[in-house]
Amino acid sequence: TLAVFLLGRVMLRLTGNALLATIAAGLLALEGVSLVLSRVAVLDGILTFFVLLAFWALLRQRDRDRASPSAPDKTRGTKTLWIRPWWWVAGAALGIACSVKWSGLWFLLAFFALAALWQVSALKQRGTSSRWLTMLRRDAPVAIVAILGVAAVTYLVTWTGWLVTDGGWSRQYGAESSSLIPQALRALWHYHVEIYTFHVSLAADHSYAASPWGWFVQARPTSMYYESYSLGPECGYDKCSAAVIALGNPVIWWAGTLALFHQVFRSVLVRDWRSSAVVVAVLAGWLPWLRYQDRTTFSFYSVVVVPFVVMALTLSLGRMLSGPGASARRRATGIVGVAAVLLAVVLVAGWMYPVWTGQIIDFEQWQMRMWWPSWI
Repeated sequence: TLAVFLLGRVMLRLTGNALLATIAAGLLALEGVSLVLSRVAVLDGILTFFVLLAFWALLRQRDRDRASPSAPDKTRGTKTLWIRPWWWVAGAALGIACSVKWSGLWFLLAFFALAALWQVSALKQRGTSSRWLTMLRRDAPVAIVAILGVAAVTYLVTWTGWLVTDGGWSRQYGAESSSLIPQALRALWHYHVEIYTFHVSLAADHSYAASPWGWFVQARPTSMYYESYSLGPECGYDKCSAAVIALGNPVIWWAGTLALFHQVFRSVLVRDWRSSAVVVAVLAGWLPWLRYQDRTTFSFYSVVVVPFVVMALTLSLGRMLSGPGASARRRATGIVGVAAVLLAVVLVAGWMYPVWTGQIIDFEQWQMRMWWPSWI
């Protein structure tokens, strides 16, 4: 619920357009993977919120840097450089994200790179010469401490319960040996190695395993609950079904995938920083999983990229609504096109809602919602 509100604030920062911000928030509220994971409280949905929070904080710092006087950077005091409050917030949010699920690490690295690039752009805006050298010399140390350092400390703090007690898994590792490194930290490192080794080698067969290549087209959604019923008090038909399937809203995902290609185009050829930011965030949530083709993965891992897919779709819809020098006819056509997409999203969300929420429906009605054999 908070992520829906937060995405609206993010889009307002990205575009300055309240209509597009409302559209983005509405799309996220009507997206199936996000809805299902919010109800079953799987870690990936919680990870998504903190990643989005960090992205919002970085946007706020970007705007703050550009709102400063347009004097050359050499006139700014060294102490002023450390006043980057939203970098610190982003670092804390990313540290929590990593504590929820280690895939948050890729967002930490990606967002750190975004912050650095945005700072170079801010230096250009202020007329600073040797922008890259200035960023590396003056801004990079601040970013390393405020984003990477705070994230690391925050992550470590989330292990407090394990560190200050002695009954946790592997907590006594290395207790019989001495070292300059405290035993608790050596045990924690050993525990992390065990966790990593287990997860990268996890290759158990699972009927709902889904390759990352199919996430964007919802090739194999994850069924989380299914029960069948015969005619009786709960079922008014010969046969009924109740299902909870982490199936994305097909209109959002399919249109959003096309929109991502559009945003890649705008990022490369138009140099639109908004498009670049969205594309980088999507890649941070999807690309690393391609390294683990033999590992058991599920399509609901994609929930962390849902807000950014929605951003890409919303940005593309915004281009449909208006463009440079658009005629009245062009704008009218765009309004009709956007309205058609949004109407389709609402109708499909209403149609899929029973299989997102475990409602008991006629078996034939359930079958009608399984559009592809791979959804069963």
